[in-house]
Amino acid sequence: MARQPAAKATTEDTEMADIQKDLSALRKDVNKLVEDLARLAEAEVEQGVDSTKKLARKAGKQVEQTEDRTREMIRENPFAACGIALGAGFLGALMLRR
Repeated sequence: MARQPAAKATTEDTEMADIQKDLSALRKDVNKLVEDLARLAEAEVEQGVDSTKKLARKAGKQVEQTEDRTREMIRENPFAACGIALGAGFLGALMLRR
């Protein structure tokens, strides 16, 4: 079996050590990237939750306003409200019969 010259073996060892250092640095960079992406995703989720809460509050206020306006209209026009309720009930019954 032929032996390699010492200089060639040292060069290969050095190259292998450099590759291992590069791989180690790459691993660290990938881990940092994953951490940064996780933080970014968490921030986006928090922002989405905040936006959803704001929209839910706004929708709740609009429902309350609509309910108040409906009650007010019924108080102002009780006969019309009864007629509308009677008509809606009649149409609902016709739809359920079929």
